[in-house]
Amino acid sequence: MLSAQRQTKNDDTPFKSSTTTAASPTDEICNVNTNARESGNTYNDSENLRLTMRTIMQEELHVIVREAIREEFSSLRKEMRSFEDSISYMNAKFEDMKTKVEAYMQDTKQLRTESELLQRKVKDLESRLSVMEQDSRQNNIEIHCLPEHKQENLINAMMQIGKVIGFTLSETDVLSCNRVQKLRRDRSSNTIVMAADGGGVLIAVKKPIHAYRNYTFESRCEDLWITLILGTTKLHLCCVYLPSPLKRTHLEQFLDKCSSVMDNLDDDVLLFGDFNQRDIVWSPTGDAFLRPTNYDSTIARDLVDFFSAYDLRQFNHVLNHQQKILDLVLSNSRCGIIVQE
Repeated sequence: MLSAQRQTKNDDTPFKSSTTTAASPTDEICNVNTNARESGNTYNDSENLRLTMRTIMQEELHVIVREAIREEFSSLRKEMRSFEDSISYMNAKFEDMKTKVEAYMQDTKQLRTESELLQRKVKDLESRLSVMEQDSRQNNIEIHCLPEHKQENLINAMMQIGKVIGFTLSETDVLSCNRVQKLRRDRSSNTIVMAADGGGVLIAVKKPIHAYRNYTFESRCEDLWITLILGTTKLHLCCVYLPSPLKRTHLEQFLDKCSSVMDNLDDDVLLFGDFNQRDIVWSPTGDAFLRPTNYDSTIARDLVDFFSAYDLRQFNHVLNHQQKILDLVLSNSRCGIIVQE
């Protein structure tokens, strides 16, 4: 209808007739098949490429993982060998130390047995020596106030004294004769107690023994300190008299001075004298020394505390006529100390 109208139009406008070519069904089918084939080939290629890449990656990953595991196991194997070597070394050292410790324990056991045997022998020898000394001193004679002369012959002096008193004494009767040196402190030097005339403390030492007096050790009480030189060692002696009734102020003055002295000494100390302390009962211990018991007074406790602080043991067992021990022999030495009547 439109074509007819344009053909019948009376103007000069050119026009082109429309010539539309319709596609045949056969051509459409061919195009669809071609496109489908091309799409199928592209999908297959992609899938094959993907599979190939996956396979390559898996193989490469397997190789990398295998190498990494091999390296780790190799390192672990080396460390385990090192641990085994260290453990073997430590085990060898342990066995060596165990052997040595067992040997040391055996030696210690043997030494302990020998020490116990020696201690028993020493106690037996000390007991025998004490008996021998007591026997030897039964014939001792002390002579006082004998004038001293240079180049004197003491045995001849003894024989002359025997003639004077009418006792026949030969030179063979005297085993030994020695003078003793005397160090004394008179009672008049006591500045803490109003002193009476006379009295004092004295220590007699054999002349061959080197001894000197320690004035700086002495307190205001009635005490005398001397030091003996015994080879390479020293022995400090203190002789003291504390008047009765003993007052605490007097005791404290003496103990304080003793403490200051003993705090600065590393040598053995022998402290002896009349302490006039009746409140302490001295009980035997089975050894040479005695143990303080039944002390209730303040002064007695002060004394016992002092003994304990400086590890002083009391060796005098001789009782007075009232069955009391007032004269004490104290020492921190572990050597055998024998007190005789």
